[in-house]
Amino acid sequence: MSNLTTALQALLVDFLKFLPNLFVAMVILVIAAYVAGLVSRMIRKALHTRKAGAQVEHLLSQAARWAILALGVVTALQQVDFDITGLVAGLGIVGFALGFALQDIAANFISGIILLIQQPFSPGDLIQTNGHLGIVKAVDLRATLLQTQAGEDILIPNGKVLSESMTNFSKSPGKRIAVEVGVAYDSDLEVVRQLVIEALTGVPARQGEKTPFVRFHTFASSSINLTGYVWVDITKIHPLDAKDAALTRVKAAFDQAGIEIPFPIQVVYSNEKKGMEEA
Repeated sequence: MSNLTTALQALLVDFLKFLPNLFVAMVILVIAAYVAGLVSRMIRKALHTRKAGAQVEHLLSQAARWAILALGVVTALQQVDFDITGLVAGLGIVGFALGFALQDIAANFISGIILLIQQPFSPGDLIQTNGHLGIVKAVDLRATLLQTQAGEDILIPNGKVLSESMTNFSKSPGKRIAVEVGVAYDSDLEVVRQLVIEALTGVPARQGEKTPFVRFHTFASSSINLTGYVWVDITKIHPLDAKDAALTRVKAAFDQAGIEIPFPIQVVYSNEKKGMEEA
């Protein structure tokens, strides 16, 4: 009986010594839960203000919440003398293995978060990236969906979208169209210049604040070559359609003014007659 009493007394003493640490651990957990909820709400509110999207709001707010809770649990376990070294090491190894195996997916995932937060483009914008020009149909955490003006749907991984150069024509819609043509050497170059400028001024969807201009640049074998430049809003017209209109108008203006667009001529001399006379 005395041995049992002694054991119970020892157990009670140990419990009383342990009680303050347990109390501190519980306080840490309560504080961690409160801070986790507060930070989660703050992140969700900030992302909602930036219109980052419901997916990103939920993902980042929950990630922050669980990270703070995990930190609180680890700290609380340390207060009650729980050895977490093995647990942390195991989680680290698992995390490293998963990160290595899923690095491409993780890269696209993180890139998607960055794109949704920074918002360099939005659904409905006309962008050019990775060699594709099209309308943004959707942006999610893994990829960006473009619809080209040929009607094709192209899914581009967000990692490539973020790492490559990108032009958003909806925010800066101007694109310069170049039209190259040659005129005869006896042409009046100033007349030619004015004709080309007037023709390019009438191109559909031209940006009115930028005046078309012409530069003569080459003395070719049968012509003096020039390039006419005009800016168009490609959210309203496809670049190919704009160039088609520009070429058509320049050709019509030259025809009306009698300006010749020469082409190379080859003259072939034959020695056949001379050979017959010598025979």
